Amino acid sequence: MPQISKGDTFADSQQLTAARLNQLVDSATILVGAITDQTAITANTLEATDAIIVSDSGVLRKATIGDVLNSNLPVIATSVTTSVVNSEINKDVIVIPSDGLTVVSKVFTSPDGITVAVSSVAHELVTGQVVQITASNTSYSGTFRITVISVDEFQYTIPVAVTAASGTCSYIRKATEVITGNSSVSGNQYVDGSSTTEGNSNILGNSLVNGTQEVKGQATFTLAPKLGTTAINPRLDYFVQTRAQAIYTSGWGGIQNLANIYGTKLPLVDITFTPQKAGNAVVLTWSINGECINSAETVYLVTRTPNTGVGAGVAVALPDSVDASNNTWSGVTIGYDVNDATTPSTTTIKIVDFNTLDVSCTYSVHFRAANNRISTQYLNRCINTAGSLDIETGLSLGHAQEIYT
Repeated sequence: MPQISKGDTFADSQQLTAARLNQLVDSATILVGAITDQTAITANTLEATDAIIVSDSGVLRKATIGDVLNSNLPVIATSVTTSVVNSEINKDVIVIPSDGLTVVSKVFTSPDGITVAVSSVAHELVTGQVVQITASNTSYSGTFRITVISVDEFQYTIPVAVTAASGTCSYIRKATEVITGNSSVSGNQYVDGSSTTEGNSNILGNSLVNGTQEVKGQATFTLAPKLGTTAINPRLDYFVQTRAQAIYTSGWGGIQNLANIYGTKLPLVDITFTPQKAGNAVVLTWSINGECINSAETVYLVTRTPNTGVGAGVAVALPDSVDASNNTWSGVTIGYDVNDATTPSTTTIKIVDFNTLDVSCTYSVHFRAANNRISTQYLNRCINTAGSLDIETGLSLGHAQEIYT
């Protein structure tokens, strides 16, 4: 098929002139067949040395594919679809989003002082972008991750509720990398700003966040994340609290009375959970409300009881909960109550389990007499009849804080 369209067409007996001969060439055009009619190269065999023709300042020149790809020219596109992005050897892949222009004099409203709606016609923002707000009411200023409500409205959320208000604001769309699916990072991840993940985040290397990291899905770390140069140990918390009232008695114990080795347990404040990993540290804290007769001769101690596996059902005092010999006078906390009879007091018990098990365990508070006598514990009440005027009742609670290493 023709690959050039001539500039003039001659017929027999027509006059031949210089102008028509010049027009034959000067007005000729290259047809699309000049490209489409050529033999195709084998797929995926294009090499850096293969050449094309380019117009260089009005002059036709040869350019290799390598010349084109290595010219450091910016690629400007509203959307790029690809499965893999690779870098050259010794070079990184750098993504640099840009801030938007300042948009001024937009109306914001917040009936509850938490959710803020901004009216901005044809804002062109998308959900997940970060916007810096400067509001007439400074309580509503800051940098926030937005949710698009419509083409003319978006919302953001104040982290701590303020007084409901409305007014005007300006905003700048901050440079934001928005990932709408899951993000799997197999190397180290460093974030200088804030990071928000709504899906699952699976990071096999280190995660260094210099701003705020918010994870709304499940975060799994093979290595501990870091803030600056400090490792962050994720924390898990377990609680128990009760206003239930009870009366318990205990004689002495330890090696002085093996039949009452740890004294009497206060079961209403047991904390039961399965540690996330064996060897994690757990900080245990109880606030025990009540009164104790003979409290000047009473000690409190903490035990751990595995509920399954080796040693199931057998309570063992935590290291340092008692002395090396488990003498009856040794414990975590020494109780003391002036025995006002009508006003309970609160005893704080705190200890660390530095070597947790990986099965369900129950942590318990025990009390026992420090000598050969009887100690009585009134829980969440005083000695006198509980629950009347001037005779107070209280609340006891326990808190286990596991440090996930």
